[in-house]
Amino acid sequence: MDGKKKKKASTATENQKLDFCAATNQLLMTEPSIKIDCIVAKKENVQPHIRTDLNKLYNYMCKLVMIDYVKLVPEFVFIPDKRSVKVESGNSLSDYLQTVLWFECGASTVIDNHPQESHNNYNLQFVDWISSCVWSHFEDGESNVYKEISRPVNVRTLFF
Repeated sequence: MDGKKKKKASTATENQKLDFCAATNQLLMTEPSIKIDCIVAKKENVQPHIRTDLNKLYNYMCKLVMIDYVKLVPEFVFIPDKRSVKVESGNSLSDYLQTVLWFECGASTVIDNHPQESHNNYNLQFVDWISSCVWSHFEDGESNVYKEISRPVNVRTLFF
């Protein structure tokens, strides 16, 4: 990614994705405190009544991935992509996660929620690339890219 213009992973070539995976592997070797965890759901195996509001499934999946990482810290900054924030749902993801932390985990962790547009945030762009590399394996069978990214990234599956 050249920094001048956002390069979307969905339009990247396999070689560009492999270069991204190599750079990610190098980053994670030099910065072992960085953890990357993904979760993929096979939506057609989700019960029909749950599929009526996939935002709740998304929130649940975020809980499965995030809670263990943050329940022992006093505060964490949460930066979801603004496109993932569903106004019609009534309860936001950050409110849901905060409730889980306090009531289910007994944690005193405070979530500092700052939704942003991905085109303005390199961290969100990085996460989009990771997600695309993982997703393309399950959706398109791009195994070369997945093999490279799944080594340093914890990939979970749900409803498979």
